[in-house]
Amino acid sequence: MDLSKPVSSDTERIVFLDYLRVFAMFLVFGVHASESVYSDGTLNFLFKNEVDRLSVSFMSSFSRYGVDLYVMASAFLLLPIKTDTRTFFKKRFVRVVVPFVFWLLMYAFLPCLWGACDASQLKDYLIKLCVNTIPPANHLWFIYMLIGLYMLMPVLSPWLKQVSRRGEACFLFVWFLTTVLSFFHDRFGYMYGEMPGYPYGMFYYFSGFIGFLVLAHYIRNYVDWSMKKTLIISIPLFLIGYSICVYSFYNRSFYVDCVEDLEHGWDNTGIATVMMAVGAFMLIKKITYSKGIFYKLIKDISLKSYGMYLVHMMFLPFIYAYLSPLLVTPWTIFLTVLLTYIVSYLAVKLISFIPNSKYIIG
Repeated sequence: MDLSKPVSSDTERIVFLDYLRVFAMFLVFGVHASESVYSDGTLNFLFKNEVDRLSVSFMSSFSRYGVDLYVMASAFLLLPIKTDTRTFFKKRFVRVVVPFVFWLLMYAFLPCLWGACDASQLKDYLIKLCVNTIPPANHLWFIYMLIGLYMLMPVLSPWLKQVSRRGEACFLFVWFLTTVLSFFHDRFGYMYGEMPGYPYGMFYYFSGFIGFLVLAHYIRNYVDWSMKKTLIISIPLFLIGYSICVYSFYNRSFYVDCVEDLEHGWDNTGIATVMMAVGAFMLIKKITYSKGIFYKLIKDISLKSYGMYLVHMMFLPFIYAYLSPLLVTPWTIFLTVLLTYIVSYLAVKLISFIPNSKYIIG
């Protein structure tokens, strides 16, 4: 889904995607609030007590598929692309890339205003922005990945237009294998042709977020379950994935020594989060309510969701730092997410009244 704008009119609107955006944004904020409990912004982590360990294990595990939902929604809405390539990229540039660059610069400059960095640090930030994100804007890794998927979509679209259902299913089968294999790297190390300095093994080109693009297209064209079948399949699928995430994180927290290893079970393209994402996507897909004030609010938040994602780390660290000494960890995480959500929405809502605000918030 193009994060910056839902479909153009109410007659064309895919209602459940609005609900999905609203929910997925809450999940993403949950990830970042939970990270504040155990990570100092580097690869180091520390739990102060068992309450913190359990709170993060259960609450952050629940949130880890938010990015996957967004990618699936992107493909559900956009693939195969319906315009020429030039028009497709022009729209993505205005709605996604320009606001992204604007906020990358804001995350470099604005901390200087409240003394969080000096001129030397700002210079380092600006140099690093030429090749990557910077620590205050680490959450924007997602936009780099999304832009990469946009670049791939015109290549993928012709294949999706002519491939058979069975051919698409075969691709997804191989992709699902890659989501499982990631859990075996701890035991076997390099696998199926992977070597030091050469990660391009046999399944490399079938792995990663590309699978979510094909999966969402497959669901849109070939999966139309009844409510009963959706509940019977999706809820157990979600719960199994969730259980794997919780167990993996909690167990690892006792013997690994860096955040990267700690979060291995939360890999967005690992089997556990894939199961959660598919289960949640199929459940949300059943939402059709599009009347009244409630849906009007949902739709407006959906419209603002990309801007909310871009700005939320301007607020979340400060809200967490204020609440943390006052509340137990579970309430700190929950209220940090809720308040960040509200403040981000209001901030983007205000920005939306500025002329040409699409260049700032999408």
